[in-house]
Amino acid sequence: MIFPYEPGCLMTVNDLSMALNMPPALKSIIRGGEEIEQSLPRYAPLRVHRAADYEGRPGDWIMPRSANEGTFFFCVPDEIEGQPPALWIDGGPLDRSQNDTAFTVSFQGVDAITGLKKDSPYLLKIEKNCPKHPETQLTPAGYCKDCNFTWPPQNYRARSADWIKVNGRWVLFHWLDGWNLGANVIRQLVFTRQQDKIVARHVIGDKVVDALAIAVFRSRQPWQRPQDEIVLRTDPFEKSEWSDNNILKGVSRGPMRSMSYGLEKSVGARPKPRIGAAAGAKIIQGIPKDLNPIDYWEKEPAAIFRVYWVDQDQLKEILATKIGGTGESWLARSKIPVGNLGNDPISM
Repeated sequence: MIFPYEPGCLMTVNDLSMALNMPPALKSIIRGGEEIEQSLPRYAPLRVHRAADYEGRPGDWIMPRSANEGTFFFCVPDEIEGQPPALWIDGGPLDRSQNDTAFTVSFQGVDAITGLKKDSPYLLKIEKNCPKHPETQLTPAGYCKDCNFTWPPQNYRARSADWIKVNGRWVLFHWLDGWNLGANVIRQLVFTRQQDKIVARHVIGDKVVDALAIAVFRSRQPWQRPQDEIVLRTDPFEKSEWSDNNILKGVSRGPMRSMSYGLEKSVGARPKPRIGAAAGAKIIQGIPKDLNPIDYWEKEPAAIFRVYWVDQDQLKEILATKIGGTGESWLARSKIPVGNLGNDPISM
C-alpha cells in the first residue's frame, strides 16, 4: 500500500513521483544527560506547485531544460502547532516504477547524507577511502579516524536496499527525514530563520539557495520488487494536511489544520531573515547498504526535482500570477500604462 497522496501533493517528472511531508518539528528529548533518538514523524502531505504555471515566479529559479527535469515550489509557514515546520521526503511513490530506483537529496547545496557540498547529482558508494580524506582508509564499518565519523555506505537511498524483512514480511523504508549523522542517526530537517542554525551556511557560506534538489536514478534493467504489501510508517488517516486557502487565511481545522507551500526568493522586499534548513531532533533512521555495484544504476538521473520554498507572503503573491487563472497577473500589478496608445478609444 502506497500512501494515498492527492495529485496536488505529488511531484512527477518523467513518470517518476516523489512527495514531501511537513509535520511539526519534534522536540528533542534528553534522558540521563543524553539526547535520545525518536520515532519517525507522521504523514503531513505538503501541497506543491509547478513553477512553470506561475508567471510571477522569481527570475533566478532554474527551470526545466529537458523532460527529465521539473521545478516546483512550496510554502514554509512560521510554525505548525506551535513548533517550527519540519520536512521529510517520501520515495514510496517511486515503487510504481518497473525499474529499481535510487534517490539523492541536496538541501541548499549540501548532500543530506554525506554533509558535503554538492553541485551536481551523482551516486557515490563510500567503501574504502574517506570522501573528505582520500588518503585515509575506512574501517569495515566505515569509520574515518581523521573525521572521527562513521560514514554511511553510500550517498543515496536505494529502493531494493530499503525493502527490509520485518517479522516475516517485506516492508519498504524508502524515505529521508533530514541530515545524516552517521551511526544510523538522522537529525530531522527543520526550517528556521535563525541564520546561525542553517546547516548550509556552515558548509558553503552565505551563497546558499533556498531550495532542495532530488535526483532519481533508475537501474539499467527492470527489477522485481517483493510482492508483500507496503507498510506505511504511520496510519494514513492520522495525518496533518495543509491547503493554500487555509494557510493564507490562517484558518484551523482542528487535527487537520491547514496550510500550503511556495518558493526561493522574494518577489519584492524581504523584510524577514531568509528561511533555511537546520538540523533538529534525532530520529531513528538508517541508510541501508546498497549491495549492487555502482554500474547497476544508469549513469545519468532519470528525473531531477528542483524544489524552492517561500514564506506565506511570497506564496500569496506568486499564486496570484497563475497562468490562465483568475489572479492579477504581473502586468496588471506592474502599473505599466496599457491601452489607448496614442489614439482615442473607440466608443461602441
